[in-house]
Order: sequence, then structure tokens, then C-alpha cells
Amino acid sequence: EIVPSVMRLNETLQHCETFENQLQTVYQTTSELMEAIFDERSEILPLAALDTCVESLVYCLNRDENDVMPIVLRIIPEAYTTHNHSTDVAIFSIILGKSTGLAKESLKEVAYAGLLHDIGKIRIDQSLLLKPTYLETEEVELIQQHSNYGLEILQNNGIVNPRILDAVHYHHEKLDGQGYPARLRGKMIPKFARIIGMCDVFDALTTQRTFRSNYTSYEALIVIKQQMADQFDENYTDTFIRLLGSSRK
Repeated sequence: EIVPSVMRLNETLQHCETFENQLQTVYQTTSELMEAIFDERSEILPLAALDTCVESLVYCLNRDENDVMPIVLRIIPEAYTTHNHSTDVAIFSIILGKSTGLAKESLKEVAYAGLLHDIGKIRIDQSLLLKPTYLETEEVELIQQHSNYGLEILQNNGIVNPRILDAVHYHHEKLDGQGYPARLRGKMIPKFARIIGMCDVFDALTTQRTFRSNYTSYEALIVIKQQMADQFDENYTDTFIRLLGSSRK
């Protein structure tokens, strides 16, 4: 049972000797919680456990003295799973948010939305999500419904924070208006959705999928910068490039 170990997370972190051990522990615990949520496919979310994971992630990553990106890239698994991806996006969103001036409470909101950005996928058939080849048009449209489903699931759990709800609902919108579900353009896309959207694509590109091998972090950012320049907020892309520096995944 993962929830009790999540609720002991603060106590566990006190026994970690290094920052990397702390981050590894939070990563592992958070990813296991997300795995349980996706496996159980229950729409009743363990809100207290999610809050604890978010608090611990922000606690670890919201520090001035640590250059966290190289450590993060070291601990993130290369193979793609929905639960690891959810954790990755939350982590990258905290780092990017902090680097663009978000305060602690805002970091918690963007981390929460990052963890749950794909929660709507629990309503979608697993065989479709795990299909090892490229998807047909109607299959893509089915999967795109996860943005709307995610909004409904959060609202049904009593989550009312509009910044979290909008980030989950609109994380697939693109600046050029070619995203979904509402084809929003430019600054009409909420800030947290823009942050999560970029982190979502970066993580998806740098983890191995059944239908292609993964990019290095440098290659992924070149793709985002050159081929997707009209889709993502340049401020976030450039900040991400600066954060990665010479790090390689």
C-alpha cells in the first residue's frame, strides 16, 4: 500500500544523507503513487498523498544552492511510463517555474497540475495508450479527450483552483492555435499550461517509446526550438536550454 509510505515521506527524507538521495526518494515515492493511481483507474484521487508528494517535490527543488537539473536528468528513467512521465513533468515544471520567477505557492500549483496533467487517460483504453505503432486519426481524437476528462476528474474531486484546472485542461494548446481542446492562441493559453506543455513534450522526446528511440536532452531542445518554434513560449524554451547547459540525458 503506497499511500501510508507517502504519508511518512517527510520523516523518510530526514534520514537521507545527500540531496540526490532525497530527490531520488521523493521521485520514487511520487512515481509509485502515480503508478497506483493509473493502475487502479479509480477517479477518487488520494488528495492528501498527492499534496504530500507536491510539498516534498517543491521542498527539494526550490533551493538556491543546488544546480538540480544534472541530478534530475541522472535519476529519471529512460523508459517511458505514464507514472514516471507524470512525475518528470511535475519536476521539470517546478524547475522551469522557479527559473522564471514563480513563488513557492505557485510552484506547488504548477507541480500539482504537472503530476495530474494526464489523469484523464485513466478513462482511455489501455490498449490504445500502449499501441506500439502510430495511431489512426480517430484513435488520436479519442486520446485527445484526456484533456477534457482530466478537467472533469479534478472537478469531481473537489479541486477548484482555476490555475490547476486550466493547466490540466489546456496543456496541449499551442501558441499557433493548432493545439487542443480549444485551439487557444498565444497568451490566451494560461501560463501554467504553457509551462507544463513544454515540459510534457521535452520529457516525451527524451524518454524511450515503443515506436521510436529517445532523443538526448540537447537534441530534444533543438527539435523544440527549430521545428516547434511557433508552438511554445520562447521564454520557456530559452530558459530550459539555459538550465540544461552542458547536461546530457
